[in-house]
Amino acid sequence: MQISIAKTHEIIVNTERFSDHVRQYIFDYGLKQVLNDAGSAGKNADEKLAMANKKLDALYAGEVRQARESDPVRAEARKMARAVIDRELKKVKKEWDDFDPAHMAKLLNERAAKFMDAAKVIVDQRKLTMGEDDAADILAVFAGE
Repeated sequence: MQISIAKTHEIIVNTERFSDHVRQYIFDYGLKQVLNDAGSAGKNADEKLAMANKKLDALYAGEVRQARESDPVRAEARKMARAVIDRELKKVKKEWDDFDPAHMAKLLNERAAKFMDAAKVIVDQRKLTMGEDDAADILAVFAGE
């Protein structure tokens, strides 16, 4: 396992070298952190608890969200699939939360797989139309140059 440190370095960790009690400590610490992070946006204790429980349900369902999708094509495919699913849910006056999180995660992944080719075209087109020089020009406008 590789762990990023300060976004510039990596440490290679051999998890098999941890004893059982150290492994349990790491698991407990990490789970507590994940649930507290999930509830951090809540405005009061009840909202924080509800958000933490929602995260726990998602974890039980096998759903793990990353801060960012590292693959831009997959991210675009998921965005496209989500838009289609949202449109269909709206037609029947339903929301994501009305359904089992595991079912919805599976549905999203299945639909995203169908959009991969189209998503690749979109991502490639963005690369062609937004070169590094264009990005520098845009940043200069925001910097007031």
